[in-house]
Amino acid sequence: MHTKNHISEGKLGPYSHQEAPQAYGGETASIALKRTARDALHRAQRDIVGLSHQLHANPELAFAEYESARAITDLLERHGFDIERGIADLETAFVATSGHGELVVAFCAEMDALPEVGHACGHNVIAAASVAAAIALAEVADSVGVCVKVFGTPAEEAGGGKSSCWKPARSMAYMRP
Repeated sequence: MHTKNHISEGKLGPYSHQEAPQAYGGETASIALKRTARDALHRAQRDIVGLSHQLHANPELAFAEYESARAITDLLERHGFDIERGIADLETAFVATSGHGELVVAFCAEMDALPEVGHACGHNVIAAASVAAAIALAEVADSVGVCVKVFGTPAEEAGGGKSSCWKPARSMAYMRP
């Protein structure tokens, strides 16, 4: 069964590609949206890199990612996301949401570290990259009919917190360094 939406109809918001209004001195709406998302990412760049460094410097083991979860959710809240903490009966799990569209685009923010080696698997980078992508997309989410979610997934290394958190999502963008 095929469901129509802005994407399947070849539209960005209420406009088709051919009907898109001109913006930014002759750019099409799609180019203007990309610029808007990119600008949001550039404005958040220092905070995103800082988040990665903070997580790396303060590794927390499975199901004990309290400071990591706080750092990630604080940054997402500053960028307008609504936060629901303690999802899936996991204290450090969360879902952050921005936008009100029917299409849900979800990102996975892993945050646990390994004993003795810290973030050898790059979860600090995975979390920061997911936050970066979410912030950029959230800037244009309502314009393109998207709801953006970031799932904070604890205990990926030892306990399977990830699969408990994102069961409601149909698919998820998953970053790997």
